[in-house]
Amino acid sequence: MRKFTKRSVAVVAAGVIAVSGAGAAYAAWLLNGSGSASATAGKAAQLTVTGTAIDALVPGSTSNVTLKVTNPNKFPAKVTGVTFTNFKTEKAGCTGIVLTSTVSPKVPLLDATVLGEKTKDIVIPASVRMAADAPNACQEATFSFTTTLTAESAASDNVKSIESVDQADTVTTP
Repeated sequence: MRKFTKRSVAVVAAGVIAVSGAGAAYAAWLLNGSGSASATAGKAAQLTVTGTAIDALVPGSTSNVTLKVTNPNKFPAKVTGVTFTNFKTEKAGCTGIVLTSTVSPKVPLLDATVLGEKTKDIVIPASVRMAADAPNACQEATFSFTTTLTAESAASDNVKSIESVDQADTVTTP
């Protein structure tokens, strides 16, 4: 039978302590927990239109309208429609129906997605017409009109939200 010396007992004890300590250190990293959380959905903000620019208006012609559209949301928005209404001028002698919108709601807008928290220029081609018989007094007239946009979220094809904005704009004829 083998006799245990103090030295052998000390070596075995040190080994047991080292293995136990390593196991305890490993076990210290295993944690669990649970709890509850909540989330609130935000509300989509309206797009805004500023700095509307229009090509030169002359009798009988159509002009492009460039809209500067700002999307304050964190998701991209695709402009799906635009209308121009309430054309007005304060210039004396420039009367009657001088300007009309030629925008068709059935024609899709090209390159009309505004990224989240960005501003983009969107061109609506040949969208405003000046009457062929516009009075001579309409030269250099300033016209105001309302622009209305409709848009939807472009973040996913499955999630859509419609937004619209009315913005009064002003243009001047050459």
